[in-house]
Formats: sequence, structure tokens, C-alpha cells
Amino acid sequence: MNNGRLSNSGSSLIDRDYIDLELARLLNGPSNYELINGKIFIKSLNKFHIARIKTQVELRNQEDLVFKVFDSMNECAKFLGVSTHTVTKRMKTGVPVTLNGKEYLIVKSI
Repeated sequence: MNNGRLSNSGSSLIDRDYIDLELARLLNGPSNYELINGKIFIKSLNKFHIARIKTQVELRNQEDLVFKVFDSMNECAKFLGVSTHTVTKRMKTGVPVTLNGKEYLIVKSI
């Protein structure tokens, strides 16, 4: 089954001129990206680029006072001992989390 797998026998020669022409065509051609209203649009995928940036979140008590601030949802999830999905879901729905017998809301920091 693997006879000759480390050998290059039987492979065709590479046309270097064709590769150079294709490379030049791609580098000199139009960009696949377009800037629309400050957002990056990917033409070949027909959708906007989604940046993966950290979302700063806060834990707020029932009196709407900030209990703790986290630089990311991942840090908040580790602190609470839950998954990042749970943090996202609780933040969107407004359902409080319980920590040491007290309820806290997870909100996006401004």
C-alpha cells in the first residue's frame, strides 16, 4: 500500500514559469477584501470578517453595584466555575448567576 511513498519517482516536473506567472497574477490582482462602513468584507465568502476580540464583562449585584470586572468572558467563566457558553447565555438572557449564596448579573462592561 505504501510502496514508494518516500520516492518521487513517477511525479511530473514542475513548471516554474507557470508558477511564477500565477503568483504574479495573484499578487497584482484586486484584493479579496473591501472596507465597508469600517468593517472588513470578504468578497469570496460574501460576508463580513468577524473579529475575535475580548469582551470585558462585569459581575453586578442586585443593587447594580459592580462586584468584579473581568477582561474576558473566559476569565469570568473560570472565576465562576462554569463554561464560557454559560457566561454568554446568562449575559444575553439576563439570568443571574449564584456565587457564595448571592445572585449576580453578568453584563458587558462599557
